[in-house]
Amino acid sequence: MYVKTRDALNRTATVSDTIYLGDPLPVQELSDAHLSTTQPYVTLYHLDGGGLPMVQFSPGWIADDTYPTFGRLWGAGERISDPDAWGGTAYRLLPGSGETSAWVWDTTFIKDTPMTAYIRLKTGSNVSNQEIARVTVKGGSVEYGPRRLRGVDFAAPNQYQEFAIDFTFHSNPNEPFLIFQFWRSGTTDIYVDAVTIFSRPQPITSPLTWNVPGGNYRGQGVWVRYTDGVRFSGMVEAATTPMQLFVSPTELTFLAARDGTPPPAAFLRVAPVCAAFTWEISHDAPWLNAEKTGSGARISVNPAGLSNGIYSGNVTVRATGGASTASVSVPVRLIVVDRLFPVYLPLTARGYW
Repeated sequence: MYVKTRDALNRTATVSDTIYLGDPLPVQELSDAHLSTTQPYVTLYHLDGGGLPMVQFSPGWIADDTYPTFGRLWGAGERISDPDAWGGTAYRLLPGSGETSAWVWDTTFIKDTPMTAYIRLKTGSNVSNQEIARVTVKGGSVEYGPRRLRGVDFAAPNQYQEFAIDFTFHSNPNEPFLIFQFWRSGTTDIYVDAVTIFSRPQPITSPLTWNVPGGNYRGQGVWVRYTDGVRFSGMVEAATTPMQLFVSPTELTFLAARDGTPPPAAFLRVAPVCAAFTWEISHDAPWLNAEKTGSGARISVNPAGLSNGIYSGNVTVRATGGASTASVSVPVRLIVVDRLFPVYLPLTARGYW
């Protein structure tokens, strides 16, 4: 049994358990290993940067204005409702005399591992060539930045945009804090939505086994960003299970009279599992036909010109559009006989055998 949950910040987690039915209980299958699902790595599937050659990962590392340590340092600021913000709220740094500043900090994040922080901000005006905001990251004793932002660095007013800063949270007993600090330094509002943290870029392979920093993977959804070192994509959730094709039934048998009317067609149900993707169908026998229809395929046979006997063929379903999943072949058997004899089933129904 698998259960997947999602919170207000779009973080997901999947947990599983096993239910045993019947008697006796398979004691040999029970062990302490079932008490914990922690593992140091996770395998990710179907990674595709669409021209961006590198990939970064995050198991939901995020801090926003609702994080317990988020707060205003000085100047005028307020938490506001904002439907465009992740989680529905953001922190607004208001214009006034001097600068306004806020921060969010942590002491437990993973240390001595290079990371990339993405700061999600928006501004009320993007026309200024002057600095209107800046951000820094301080990891232990080392400060990264400031990243100085002009109005024209924002693509549009009143639209959230992310800005990247590479950092490392260095071990330092005298400086135990990881600090993200934000300033409004111009005359327009600055809205702070969230900070997401990702692993440093690595070349894309698929599937890819990611050694999770900290070694404590417990079924969290994994966010993905693609990058070329300058440009980067938005976040998407990685697939932690391979795509599969479910095809039912798993085999088909037709019975036909030699040179008689073809038997009724059969229907194959085709369902992509773990992802949405397109598919195609083919067959390998001249007496066999397969065509897509709705959520499956219509399979028919034509016994014309065939002698009595048993004929075998296959219908094959394949994923298309770059989806990497195994094809599924369905064996099809056609039995050709001299004639079909009617068998009458009193009181119920009639059929041919």
